[in-house]
Amino acid sequence: MTLREYRTEYWAYAAWQRHAVTTANRDGWLRSGDRWFFRRGVYLGELDSAAGLFGAETKKGKLAFAGEPESLLPPEFESFPLLGRIVGSERIIASDFLGNAWRGPIFSVAYHCHGDTALAFRGFPQGTDSIKSWMRDWKGRTEGAYPGREWRFIGLDEFRRPMIFWVFSEGVMGFSGCFDPLLAGEYAEKMEKTKVFWHNP
Repeated sequence: MTLREYRTEYWAYAAWQRHAVTTANRDGWLRSGDRWFFRRGVYLGELDSAAGLFGAETKKGKLAFAGEPESLLPPEFESFPLLGRIVGSERIIASDFLGNAWRGPIFSVAYHCHGDTALAFRGFPQGTDSIKSWMRDWKGRTEGAYPGREWRFIGLDEFRRPMIFWVFSEGVMGFSGCFDPLLAGEYAEKMEKTKVFWHNP
């Protein structure tokens, strides 16, 4: 067995994503040939089961504490609303996001928006110059002082996708790709309310 330890749960989860498909993201384990991969907190493990002694039922008994869910998301995802969330869509992007280089990581979750799939995201504080350069081709209105401590943009990004984007003291967050402004506004309000659960390591 190989066990790798990462600095944070979210970096272990980001490494896990390179192996996992949507179902495995939820289950916290997957099989590839004779190897099993699993994720627990800050650890990413790999087991060689060539001898055939490690099946799915054994995995369930060995890789979780009694009463613990099989897969626990990093705590940063607690700051995303539950209603409308697409299960298994939680992702961590290292730096490049929405066509720009961010000071990563960026946490994102997909949401249902009628026939569209919208994306909610949060990130740690970004440089003012970077934000200005991203917004150069955006069309919309800005609420609050810019480049003040907290403000919000509502409009379209450079690809003409609907965008709601906030800058606040602990970082940035946004909601992109929902073409129903009323529903997008509802999601945005929920994002604002769940900001209190944002973990800033």
